[in-house]
Amino acid sequence: MKNIKIIFSIISTIIVSLSFGQQTTKNVVLTKKAGLIVQINGIKDTTGTMYVRLYDSKENFNIKKTKWKRMIPVKKSQLLISFDNLPIGSYAIICFQDINDNKKLDFDSFMPTEPWGLSNNKTLMGPPTWNDAVFELKNDKVVKIQLF
Repeated sequence: MKNIKIIFSIISTIIVSLSFGQQTTKNVVLTKKAGLIVQINGIKDTTGTMYVRLYDSKENFNIKKTKWKRMIPVKKSQLLISFDNLPIGSYAIICFQDINDNKKLDFDSFMPTEPWGLSNNKTLMGPPTWNDAVFELKNDKVVKIQLF
């Protein structure tokens, strides 16, 4: 991945240099991207499916629909999930282990009965908020999540 970034950087520099050498009004806009690895720890029951949702705004946080999501069968006590080519910015992650594979996080009164977690690993009294889970993605990063 580093080699690809170096090659991309060299090509971008050449393009920008060539564009300044010519008298043109075209602007070269390069959007910096980064990779994210989500490391989920504390898996006690190696059954079911892990749902991982990555959000890029406070407005969309906690909504089931997001453009970045993964569903991974749970076979080990730790999972690594990758997201590539993400725009630099603020993100938050929510995940849960659907042990009974009914495609939802089950609750008993107000508390989840299946393992769940979020970026920043905050212990909460109530549903998570964007501020509880938000982190900055500036470069390639690993976010470790401990299931509750």
